[in-house]
Amino acid sequence: MAVKVTICVPIYNVEPFFERCIRSLFEQTYDSIEYIFVDDCSPDNCIKILKETQCDYPERVPHVHIIRHEKNRGLSAARNTAVAHCQTDFLLHVDSDDFLERDAVEKLVNEQQEDDYDIVTGNAEVVYEDRIEVLRNNEPREKDLLIKEYIKTTMNHVLWGRLIRTSLYTNNRLTALEGYNIGEDHQVVPCLFYFAQKVSAINDCIYNYNRMNSQSYMAQVLLKENFSNWVVHKLKSFEILHDFFYHYGELDYCRSVATELASFLYKVTPAFVKRHQKKEFQFAWAYFYRISNKYNGGTLKNKIKAFVKRHYYLYSVLRTVKYRFLK
Repeated sequence: MAVKVTICVPIYNVEPFFERCIRSLFEQTYDSIEYIFVDDCSPDNCIKILKETQCDYPERVPHVHIIRHEKNRGLSAARNTAVAHCQTDFLLHVDSDDFLERDAVEKLVNEQQEDDYDIVTGNAEVVYEDRIEVLRNNEPREKDLLIKEYIKTTMNHVLWGRLIRTSLYTNNRLTALEGYNIGEDHQVVPCLFYFAQKVSAINDCIYNYNRMNSQSYMAQVLLKENFSNWVVHKLKSFEILHDFFYHYGELDYCRSVATELASFLYKVTPAFVKRHQKKEFQFAWAYFYRISNKYNGGTLKNKIKAFVKRHYYLYSVLRTVKYRFLK
């Protein structure tokens, strides 16, 4: 019996890229697919494009479900809505400005069937205006190493491009926190892998991640006025992960969260100082005090570095004279 898969797609303001996405989903070589599109009050013509394009694929039309939010609620809420309406054993997240290779679902399902895996991760290509880069997962198979890898703030913790057993969400009441739409993958992926029993990965590039959309969440982060908001969202994801692992008594993972939180703050501290954002600086480091103090450790040099970077004026002065230990 064929494994049924639901492709979950949040929709918001992606008109220039959406038709390509839709066609890549409907042209899959795998047949047993349901589609859930969540219209998060998109202000453009995306829904019109969807309804017109699906007419070219009449065999897919009965399996297309469009859910509309009454108001714009953000990416986290849209993904939560899609998962809540999923009726199949497995699901696959696809962002509406990205697109799949034609045999993506088929390859993921074939791997899943090899040993009844809970999660199968595919590789991806990152598509820029002037180049394409391969995002190589090369993921370790050990659960402990995977979770620690996904606690890091790299692209490895993304939700898209993974075949995920739906019950990992539903049985554990796992959702992303609504309103925090940058880093919401970071909130969820380590938790999914914590609950998973068996996972696998394939080397095939099955997903195309679009970096040409100037309206995407990640593109908006690059704008100066959105930097502080991006930091807040990332900090919240660390807090959620810490509280999650603390709830389950996984103090080793809590320490990993604290370590990565400190590393993240070290990276953004210079930007706050450069922008003269003392208030934002202090807010960010308050997270460190609350979460990380109980896991302090390391060499004397690292302790000194942490102490300096937590103090706005001290760091500003020492950074001006470029002390090496601050790097």
